[in-house]
Amino acid sequence: MKNRNKNPFKKVAVAILCGIVFGLFLVPNGCDKLRNLNLDGLDISKIPIPLTDRSLDGFEHYWYNMKADSVYIINSQPELLTYFCGYPHLLPTIDFNQNTVLLVQGYTGYTKYAITSITEDLRQVPKNGYKLNIEIMLDYDAIVPTFHFRDSINWRWAKAIIVPKTIQSNETINYSLNISQLDENNLPESIIQTKNILGLGYASYNIPKKNTLYIINDVSSLLAYIPGWLGSYPDFSQYSILAAIGSIPTELWYITKKLEQLPDSNYRLTINVFESGAARPDWWYVVLITKKLNQGDDVKFIINNKYF
Repeated sequence: MKNRNKNPFKKVAVAILCGIVFGLFLVPNGCDKLRNLNLDGLDISKIPIPLTDRSLDGFEHYWYNMKADSVYIINSQPELLTYFCGYPHLLPTIDFNQNTVLLVQGYTGYTKYAITSITEDLRQVPKNGYKLNIEIMLDYDAIVPTFHFRDSINWRWAKAIIVPKTIQSNETINYSLNISQLDENNLPESIIQTKNILGLGYASYNIPKKNTLYIINDVSSLLAYIPGWLGSYPDFSQYSILAAIGSIPTELWYITKKLEQLPDSNYRLTINVFESGAARPDWWYVVLITKKLNQGDDVKFIINNKYF
């Protein structure tokens, strides 16, 4: 059935203009006059279609049976399940009377950089069709566990997007993909360079609290927290070690991290722990060498759990 509302964005534009008229100019009957305006010239391609919710975030690992770089328009729960390799009860129930699901997957190409974020932008093209743009950001400083490590990996990515039901199954969706990466040689001044230490394994640690960041500034503390330390020791007059461990319900895929100096001279370490979704509990660990920090320095520690 064709959607009778051929241009749903006109109502949005009218509502916005009404708010301006009443809020700023207090013109009586302003909306009645604005409804009679001709909005056919409105460039609706500049208006993004809002996502109704993010309830399918976290299922990226489970989408399959799709061609790369093709957009699939899904308008029923049974149809959605044909592209889902997990247990059906895991998926939330979607009201397909009100919503449409768009599925798309692709590959980054072989790279040593790992995916740190995927964002989407869907817009209606004037007169007919839609445009979907996927932005993928790669992180040069990802921590990839040693059992996954290779010189380069062709990362697979997938995205499921829930949008209001304005898209019919036979609509044309123009798709574009933009992959960019953080330039390690041109970082903002607030980003502090760190070096990853890999290959220690969970058994090498004696860190008492999970999800807690420890600042290590001498050899005795280093061997107390990480008795399995390998190799030489850093010059603790110039460097510090930041260490943390934690557990996750599914297999670890990789970690991205960012250490920043804040305007108030404090610090913030943000790590994104990406899980594969495989039903196997796992541990993650982060050991970083960075510029000298003092025990009294305030380092805010943020952990974001995500699914790849």
